[in-house]
Formats: sequence, structure tokens, C-alpha cells
Amino acid sequence: MIPGVSGSPRDGAQGSGPRLCRPSVVHVGPGSVVDRRYRVVREIARGGMGIVLEVEHVRTGRRAALKLLAGRALGSEAAHQRLLREARALGRVRHPHVVEVLDAGVCDEAGPFVALESLEGRTLESLLAARQRLPLPDALRVLRQLLEALCAVHGRGIVHRDLKPGNVLVCRDAAGVETIKLIDFGLVALADEPDEEPVGPKITRAGELLGTVEYMAPEQLLARPDVDARADLYAAAVTAYECLSGAVPFGGEYAAVLVRVLQNERPTPLRATRPELPAAVEEVILRGLAVDRDARWPSARAMLDALLNAVGTTLGPSVARGCSSLLLHYAGAPGMAQPTGALGASEPRADAGLADAAAHEGLQRRRDPRVPFTAPVVLVREDGRRLEANAEDLSAGGMLVIGSETLSVGERIRVRFALPGVDPPVDTRATVRWARVARRHCAAGLAFDALEKTVRDAIASYVGARAAGP
Repeated sequence: MIPGVSGSPRDGAQGSGPRLCRPSVVHVGPGSVVDRRYRVVREIARGGMGIVLEVEHVRTGRRAALKLLAGRALGSEAAHQRLLREARALGRVRHPHVVEVLDAGVCDEAGPFVALESLEGRTLESLLAARQRLPLPDALRVLRQLLEALCAVHGRGIVHRDLKPGNVLVCRDAAGVETIKLIDFGLVALADEPDEEPVGPKITRAGELLGTVEYMAPEQLLARPDVDARADLYAAAVTAYECLSGAVPFGGEYAAVLVRVLQNERPTPLRATRPELPAAVEEVILRGLAVDRDARWPSARAMLDALLNAVGTTLGPSVARGCSSLLLHYAGAPGMAQPTGALGASEPRADAGLADAAAHEGLQRRRDPRVPFTAPVVLVREDGRRLEANAEDLSAGGMLVIGSETLSVGERIRVRFALPGVDPPVDTRATVRWARVARRHCAAGLAFDALEKTVRDAIASYVGARAAGP
């Protein structure tokens, strides 16, 4: 399903359009109905400013991801208007690599909402956290599809302004073909609408930052009011750089990143760590990272054409068309062979091809099939300390989680999460089979201890239904 709860609009700012209802608390647990149309199945993700729910239309039964405001955003007129702006922006674009909006509105019980297509997969951020970097064909495939998405988005007068691996979902389409989807347009700018909230440092009343500094173009770091589509090209180049090298060009907090960027510091050459990368492809990415936006590619189309030309002339047409190893490899997915063997504890290799790397994600060589599963998870350590994390996949044998605190291999931990059809939520013990820290995140493979038969059967039923496809 779709995460996409980032972004924190300026509290108290006035947006265009009528003033909206402001519920002080939103109660939308499983089984409740939003706007008389969407029955809540489960919570997918939660952030400081919003929540995303898996819902089912009460008449058609179609699944969707419902995005609502939460926390202090409920009392912010600007937050209300920004959520509806996201819906308007997505309503302008129909593209295979852009999440589709299905509906939007305002209701008494939850305020404004946006209904998005149901997607199952993993964020590029979680893939990088688990595997550090991608094989060359996969990294180029991601960049190509991102630029194709930006061609469509920019062609409709839309600037995403928050492009980063956390807002790129790797999933399968209705035909089972792997693809990426650009998601979370919560900080979007529209060419034909006034923008009262430039994305940059410390522009909210609470001194919060909109966006993620490592992926912000220099003009965004300086909070310039005239940020345009070339900021998205910078972010795409940063994302490609990270996919290839396992690190962002300039990491750290806002001040450190700003200083390095404004001093026009050159990032570590990509070919220093990836000598197989053709020089022509490296040049495409480095031009996208130019501090002076006039020195970047003038458009997503120009950058895409340059990439295809560089790839086609150096690596061959098959890579230019995007033929590569699988980005996802879920045992039990349609047409996929199910690996067998015991749970392994080895850490995933940084250079493992993604088709092979799934077998090294701690839940490797599974007896049990797994499927993408996005949901908030509470981890309780043996000293009683609670950690918040997010699940990325699930099997009857364990799950992959991404969190902000480091876990240790062999650590025993309690895992609590909600699963459709299981009441109360699952509460079981698990062992950390592997863990990898990547920048601000820790990816870990958890192996469940013996589950109660009812819980194991429920997980197996859920996995089986999802593995069967749409």
C-alpha cells in the first residue's frame, strides 16, 4: 500500500478556497466508514501530520489507500488546503509511474481526504536500507522510470518538491510487471495556483523543515520562492547517486548540507565506487546535481533523452529499455518459484542483485511465501523500551521492518502489529536474524517464534490472498 504521510504544512497559514471543517479527533479504526463510502480495513502508515488507511468501497468492494490528516494538522487550514491541492495535482496526471487518485472530498468525521489507488510493494528507501545500493541495471531502470514520471508531472505544470527514495514505491502492476510509482505529492506546487508555502528550512511556525535536506536542491535549501521543475531533477539525480553508491552526495543535517552545497563541493565520483558505470551515464547524473540550476538539464525530457543515449551507446539497448534483474522477488508471487530451506541469519550483500538479494534479507530461503505488507509496528525490547517501526513484508515465518533505532543480530524482541481479520492485534516474540544500518534507518529481518495456530493461519491466509494477485 502507499505510505506517503510526510509533509507538514505551515500552521495557521491561509489557503485558497472555502474554510473546511476541523474535527479535533479522528476515530477511523477497522470497520468504521469514512464519508459513507470507505470501510476501513487497517492502518497502513502514520506520521506526525497524517495517516494512510487501507479501505474498501462499500458498494464496489474496490480497495484504495485513504489519506487523512492527523495531529495538529487537523486544526490547520493550510494543511487542509494542501491535502486537497495534492488531489488536484494528481487529478491532472495519468501515468504508469505516478500514483493514481481515485477520489477526494471533505467529510464531517475526518475532514479532508484523498483516495489513492491501492499499491503493494516496498519503498526504494527500504530497499536501499536493506541492500545499501542497487545493481547497475536496476539503478538505471529506477532513474529512467523516475524521469518518465517527471516528464508527465512537469508537463502538467506540477513540481513534486519532495522527490526522494521514501516517495518512490517499487511494486507490481495489474499484469504482475514490476514498476515504480512516484507517490506523496503533499508538498506539490502547481504553476497556476499561488504557493504560500515554499519548501525549505524552518518555514513553519513550529520551526519545522518541509522536505528532506539531502534531496533538496540548493534553491530549496535557501527557501527561494521561485523553485521550479529543475529542483525535481536535482532530487532525481541525488536518488540515482544513492542507488548506485549507497550514500547521498552530501549527508547530514541542514547546516552541514547547505555549507557543502554552497561551497560547490564536488561529491565523490560515482565511478570511484562503481567502476563499471559508464562515464557518459555518470555525466548525466552529475549535471543533474549542479548547484546552479541553469547548469542542470533544462527539463526532465532532456535528462531522460541524455540518459537513454548514454545507456544505449555504452551498455546496449536491452538496458536502455529497462531489462534488468527483478526489483522485487517475493516467494509466492504469481509465477515465482518458492525458495526452500531454513531461515538464514546472514546480512544482505551490498552488491547482491535484487533478484538474489531477497534471499539474503534475513528471511532468506523461506519455507513460507511472503508478500509486501506495509503497516506500523511496535517493537518492545527486553528492557521494556518501545520502538516504533514500519513493516515492509510479511510471511508466517517473520517480517522485514524499517525503523530509526538500531537492532542487534540475535536480539529477542516482542512484535505487535495489526492484521486484517485478527483481533486483537498480533503480539508475538521474534529474533533479529539480520540488521543493517543505512543512514538514519535500520532495516532488520525478524523471525517469529512459534505462533499460535490461529495467528499463523491468519497470516498464511493473508499472504496467500495477496500472492494470488489482483
